[in-house]
Amino acid sequence: MNGFAGHVWVISLVAAVCALIMVYLLAVRGTAGSSLTGAVVLTLAVAAVPAVHGEPPHYVAGVALTASGVVAVVWATGRSRRQRSARRSALADYEAGTAAVPLFAALAERDRLAAELHDVAAHRLTGIVVAAGAALRLAARERTGDALRHADEAGR
Repeated sequence: MNGFAGHVWVISLVAAVCALIMVYLLAVRGTAGSSLTGAVVLTLAVAAVPAVHGEPPHYVAGVALTASGVVAVVWATGRSRRQRSARRSALADYEAGTAAVPLFAALAERDRLAAELHDVAAHRLTGIVVAAGAALRLAARERTGDALRHADEAGR
């Protein structure tokens, strides 16, 4: 192998590694569709090179199958990493959310108790107002006293 052919081989190898890194990064950071499209385009580009150079069909098919296998492994590795990362992120979000559940439960119970106390107080106050209003309208002294005692007891 002469010096020029050796350099071409090294450049081709570097280009192939860079292309595989791009497929991996697409699989990790991109959607499944876009990363799969990138993987297919890379496989077709690799298979097209020997076809353009006039290699026999069985050689082109072998290159295409080898390239598709290598690209598929790189793509699947990237997708697996993306899924693991998504699972870890979802678990962290879930754990952060479950820590807040007791706080929200306490706040909900406090709101429920406040509403209940408000209803009871409003009912009592209505009773006091009715009893006092009745005391003002009653002509009989003993009934006026009963109405005022009832208002007094309800107020306590």
